[in-house]
Amino acid sequence: MALNDTKTKNDMQDIKYVEEAEESVSTETDADRVAEEKALVRKIDIALLPCIWIMYLLSYMDRTNIGNAKVAGMTEDLNMSSDQYSIALVVFFITYVVFEVPSNLILAKTKPSIFLPTIMFLWGAATMCMAVIKNYGQLVALRTLVGVLEAGFAPGILLILSSWYKKEEQSKRFAVYISAAVLSGAFGGIIAGAITGNLDGKSGLTGWEWLFVSRTAVDVSRLREANTPLTDRGGRCHMRMGRHRVLHSARLSIEHEAPLRPRATPRDHKTSRARPHSQRRPN
Repeated sequence: MALNDTKTKNDMQDIKYVEEAEESVSTETDADRVAEEKALVRKIDIALLPCIWIMYLLSYMDRTNIGNAKVAGMTEDLNMSSDQYSIALVVFFITYVVFEVPSNLILAKTKPSIFLPTIMFLWGAATMCMAVIKNYGQLVALRTLVGVLEAGFAPGILLILSSWYKKEEQSKRFAVYISAAVLSGAFGGIIAGAITGNLDGKSGLTGWEWLFVSRTAVDVSRLREANTPLTDRGGRCHMRMGRHRVLHSARLSIEHEAPLRPRATPRDHKTSRARPHSQRRPN
């Protein structure tokens, strides 16, 4: 009897040791996974946030450069009235809002890594064309075109953020993205003043014409860098992730998992009707 009690006590101790060992391994595994995930998020931040921040900065400066051009004498050179200038401002926002939905549809059928740099190049080209306009009608046409092209930018950035980050991580990154507009408003006028003041009359162009040319040159110079870290659907990306690729895919699969009940298909209803009454489950 004493031998059996001793054996039982030893077995209980062995079980306790095994459970403690498993708990220790589980704790170490969870800690390693959390540290690995933090390292992954830092890597994504370093590669992605500067890119989308600069892209939004350039986008915001492109759409607001018309105000700096007016200060530099654009309205006088084009013989524009105040009402005409106001219309040239408003048409951008009309097309920007109207074409957001079509841009989303196009984005759903293409790759963000191609779509965003492409529209960035196109609106840069349209902005550069403003340097050679001769009348009010040409300005309105180009502002309308820039609104159409920039309409797909913000939805594309939101798609990028949702493809890389969890829901609780997206708000801070979106705040960083929006901060580019604040910096653009703070320093855009200073940069524009330096360009129009130092380049006025060079190569036969006025200061406000140089303003549009220089902005386009910066946009085009950023296209190569903009394409590098952007992701495509399904977690495909151009950024080198190495061993973090599996963890990133796991994060996306867990975050985007939708535990919904599968809908019954017409085939299911047909099978249910064809099943004999005796084999049907009671309600």
